[in-house]
Amino acid sequence: MDTNQINFESAIRPALAELWSRYSIQPWTHDEQGPLAPLFPAYALREQILVLGLNPSYNQKHRSLTSYKPDYFSKGYFNRMENFMRQASDKYDALLHQVPEEAYGQLFFSGKLEWSHLDLLYMRTTKQQQLQKDLWATPEAAGFCWEQLQITKKLIARLRPTMIMVANKFGQTLTGFNRDKKTGGNEWMGLQFSDEADEYGMYRITDSTTAGKPDPDGAFGLAGTPVLFTGSFAGTNPRSISKDDALTTQIAAAYIRGGDAHVERWHMNGPDN
Repeated sequence: MDTNQINFESAIRPALAELWSRYSIQPWTHDEQGPLAPLFPAYALREQILVLGLNPSYNQKHRSLTSYKPDYFSKGYFNRMENFMRQASDKYDALLHQVPEEAYGQLFFSGKLEWSHLDLLYMRTTKQQQLQKDLWATPEAAGFCWEQLQITKKLIARLRPTMIMVANKFGQTLTGFNRDKKTGGNEWMGLQFSDEADEYGMYRITDSTTAGKPDPDGAFGLAGTPVLFTGSFAGTNPRSISKDDALTTQIAAAYIRGGDAHVERWHMNGPDN
């Protein structure tokens, strides 16, 4: 097994199982056939671009699954994501070949733009608009969501992503991007961001809180990580080819400029575990 790989079965399953047992009456923890377990990818690799979706879709045929390996070659969500990130990787490779030879040895990245996928939430539902509505319906539903986000935040910190791409509009809210800086309301995951995007359209994580209290080590060591907010790969409406072309160029350019900062954060001054 790749030593840079984090197995989600051991990393988050116990915490999710305990959470599901406490919120067993929530509509997302069961269906007409009985209890419905949380669903998540089997693993992800550290120090890659991390693409964050909202939640896994509900499929009755797959209800017995508790983890999965994304099928990037089938039609649908993961295939659209794979095609998009492959375009970004190709553009990154092209840009890397334009870097002056004297500067190349100083770059951390070795010519590969690699990525993993994770959802912010672990309950299965295909109707995301209804999910958004239901999360605000009761304190219990909001609490169920909030606790999942805290599990995800700690997992993201372990993954030490080189860049985060939040590919869902509501997911942007759940990260904490729309937090009220005066009252602390709308905190959700609790990540805090720079006021303005940089020249590549990236926001930077600046800090992190949990229930209004500062997290240890700032944002669990995530401070400085570039974050891009974009639309979802889900749904039947095709993404704009022209906008995706501009976005993949933007990602490639930002990625090649961010290598040194990542090395300094994690391999010089940051934690090693």
